[in-house]
Amino acid sequence: MLEVAREHKLQVIEDACQAHGAEYKGRRCGTMGDIAAFSFYPGKNLGAYGDGGAITTLRADLAERYGCWRNYGQKVKYEHTLKGFNSRLDTLQAAVLPS
Repeated sequence: MLEVAREHKLQVIEDACQAHGAEYKGRRCGTMGDIAAFSFYPGKNLGAYGDGGAITTLRADLAERYGCWRNYGQKVKYEHTLKGFNSRLDTLQAAVLPS
């Protein structure tokens, strides 16, 4: 499937929401697509107290874009380059996650 995406110049978003620490054919889940999503919802295998999640990527352009989206669309305070939202994992949720 990844070969088809690469052939057609498509980005792959990997659903790794319940794959924390898992491997597939010797590769860690969350490293196969251009970007991967992990869920910390309480009912998941790595759950916080409430809603939460994370994305991972090795691509600097995607890391910058998604980082900007989650912070009100701004790279620099009060300079909004796109329409964003507040979607940061709060301290309480992070503290509840197992270490």
